[in-house]
Amino acid sequence: MAAAQVQQQELSQSNEISKNETFPMDKNSYTYTIRKGKMSDISQLRHVEISAGNRYRTIGLNVVADSNIVDSERLASMTDANHLWVAIDKFGPIGFLCGEELDGNFHIVEVSVSHECQGRGIGRSLMATMLEQITTERSFKSVTLTTYRSVAWNGPWFSRMGFGEVHPRLLGIAYDSILETEEAQYGFDKQERCLMMKDLFY
Repeated sequence: MAAAQVQQQELSQSNEISKNETFPMDKNSYTYTIRKGKMSDISQLRHVEISAGNRYRTIGLNVVADSNIVDSERLASMTDANHLWVAIDKFGPIGFLCGEELDGNFHIVEVSVSHECQGRGIGRSLMATMLEQITTERSFKSVTLTTYRSVAWNGPWFSRMGFGEVHPRLLGIAYDSILETEEAQYGFDKQERCLMMKDLFY
């Protein structure tokens, strides 16, 4: 799909999001919906995150697949702040995106799509839904995240979403701590990880 077509599709999706809480999508005859997360979703998101993590085993990054999932209390806090978005099909959750405020920015804590459901635009839809709401809130300077710089569905994918790499210390000690301490405890190689940012324009 050409870049212009992608941008047009995302604009159309954003307009739909502003009118409805749910976001129905149909790609290649696979129908799913994006909606705000509920407390009752939290227990089911563990399975989504584990499934998504298994893809890393195919490239030898077992450390990611074996790392701890997002804590349920932290998920509850993000849900309470309306900063959890869930993709569901007729069987239940198949993807989610969540984040929280960090030094004036909206920091994406996790975006996961079940392994068997990847490649259908679900991650892109979650990102579009989140960006629409965050922009409407007008409370954040930018959107940030940490990821693997070279893994195809990490750094390069986020680059296509408009994110660019930035040095953590430019955004403050809290960001430096994520890469140096928080991620290091899970065994992530900080040389392969990076911080990415997308500015918000109001």
